[in-house]
Amino acid sequence: MSQTILVVDRSATIVNFVSFCLRHEGYKVITARDGKEAVERIRNPETDVALVVTALNMPNLDGYSLIETVRQREKHKNMPMWERVSYTQGS
Repeated sequence: MSQTILVVDRSATIVNFVSFCLRHEGYKVITARDGKEAVERIRNPETDVALVVTALNMPNLDGYSLIETVRQREKHKNMPMWERVSYTQGS
């Protein structure tokens, strides 16, 4: 059984690319468009997320707040999280 990775980003292009790469390596991937949606996915009792790959700059709930919210729960306090930072031209 493959592990489940949650990919969180407001950019559909990034989500699709990262998801494609992870699925190619045999992982099950679920996605979210922002931190709020990601928290809902993680709290779903039918989902066992092993890793979160998240952007930091997102609407509704940013990556920093997502990490803080998830780690407040005992079950997820040690969940690995990979924060992805992107810069636009001129940043």
